[in-house]
Amino acid sequence: MKIVIIGSGNVAWHLTEVLQKAGNTIIQIYSRTLENAKLLADKLHVKNYTETIAAIDREADLYILCTRDNVIESVAQSLKDVSGIVTHTSGSTPMQIFEGKVKRFGVFYPFQTFSKSKEIDFKVIPMCIEGADDAISTQLIHLAQQISDNVACIDSQQRLWLHLTAIYTNNFANHLCHISQDLLEKQSIPKHFLNPLIEETFEKIKIITPFDAQTGPAKRNDGLTIAKHLELLAPFKTYQSIYKNITESIIETYNQ
Repeated sequence: MKIVIIGSGNVAWHLTEVLQKAGNTIIQIYSRTLENAKLLADKLHVKNYTETIAAIDREADLYILCTRDNVIESVAQSLKDVSGIVTHTSGSTPMQIFEGKVKRFGVFYPFQTFSKSKEIDFKVIPMCIEGADDAISTQLIHLAQQISDNVACIDSQQRLWLHLTAIYTNNFANHLCHISQDLLEKQSIPKHFLNPLIEETFEKIKIITPFDAQTGPAKRNDGLTIAKHLELLAPFKTYQSIYKNITESIIETYNQ
């Protein structure tokens, strides 16, 4: 397929490369910042890049919007005259945002966290596909199967639930690890001490369920240890509040 990539952030950085390696042609990169468009274009050896939305190529087979959710609608309105399929990569934006704005549309959502500095194996990433009609779905499924061994049709409501679980599994878990590192640094304890624990935690839940893997004072309803922790956290009110809320949730889960 001839593909225009709209956006130059983390998702675009990885998705463009894997699509190109699969034999598709990235004919243009658009970004609101010309420097960012050039960086991605140079990485892919793509000569056509722009920061001007009116200059987006009109002859592509597929337009992939790797943008922030709050600009998807406005970008789509600028593509009302294209005949190619217009898609977004958002977990929380319904496909229906394209209705009345473009002729052919769908969703091409990779269910993964991306950072430019971290290489990733796309073959294992769930690719969530939704099309405005069966023909569009078929085209998007075929494209997704070129880059992933895990492709499924997921509608907008299902995708929103999936995205919600990503917040718990990735965003919240990552933030909790940040809190742990911050507390260790405040006590002059090397933060890398956490690394084996982080690795074991996530390796274990690949083998057994998180419910069965749970350990710790909250599962035991060990009030004495919990009280000691809350006392330590007294100077850090936000951290203390997070500890209380998660502890209460664990106690409720295992002591019903």
